[in-house]
Amino acid sequence: MAMRKIAAVIGSSGIGKSKLAVELCKALNGQVINADALQVYKGLDIITNKMPVNEREGIKHHLMDFLNPEEEYSVTEFLKD
Repeated sequence: MAMRKIAAVIGSSGIGKSKLAVELCKALNGQVINADALQVYKGLDIITNKMPVNEREGIKHHLMDFLNPEEEYSVTEFLKD
């Protein structure tokens, strides 16, 4: 099996990382793997500045919106997921 390449988009809050990631994914037929510690939780869209679904332009986003806020999530679980 061929190894897949991963591009990391990093930087400060509010500089357009999510928009850039979506544009890269559209150009390269890619998907987003979320690495924000709080965006894994459902319902925290405003406080985590989560990109709205309609702005994701159909690009698959992994590790986002899959836990309830009262659930715990560790680095070990992140690495496994």
